[in-house]
Amino acid sequence: MRAPTRPFALAVACIVAAGLAGCGGSGDDDGKPPATTTAASSQKAVGLKFTAQVPDRWGNISDQVDNGGTRYDIAAADTSATGYKSTLLVLRSRAPTYGPRSIADLEAQAYDAAKDDPAVEVTRGPVLRLDGTEARQVLIRRTQQGKRLLGRQVIALHEGELYSIQLVTTVDDPRSEELLRDFAASWRWTG
Repeated sequence: MRAPTRPFALAVACIVAAGLAGCGGSGDDDGKPPATTTAASSQKAVGLKFTAQVPDRWGNISDQVDNGGTRYDIAAADTSATGYKSTLLVLRSRAPTYGPRSIADLEAQAYDAAKDDPAVEVTRGPVLRLDGTEARQVLIRRTQQGKRLLGRQVIALHEGELYSIQLVTTVDDPRSEELLRDFAASWRWTG
């Protein structure tokens, strides 16, 4: 496997981590400020070059996932849940400038990187569309702090940037696929 670019390596590290605490490194490669989510009543999340609808009753948790400088365009969690809170993270970084450059190659690289961790089960999920842009999905199952978790990692390339969307729920959450499908369907490019 070729060495991934730093932004893609960071995205893959986030994939494998699949946890609420986020991951280290700097996701703010271009010096632009992170986007914010609006008040819970509107549920509209505004990224730097996109908007999307976060699920009802989900709130902004960006202050809880900043770890070592990683800045997410969106960081939201099911604030109405008791116990484990499902999370949704969007990380934007520069697209790779060497090595795999197609979305299919990047998906294969993410899949292979996740499979290197013996503590996870990895499968490919269905292809999604983000406002017409093809997005590939890798499903990662792992046990963390006694909970069986499912990370739905989606990657897309758009205008020279790599978008990594991570939805983490418990494996037995029947809403997991629908939450991601609805989020992807609401995605609109703005820049």
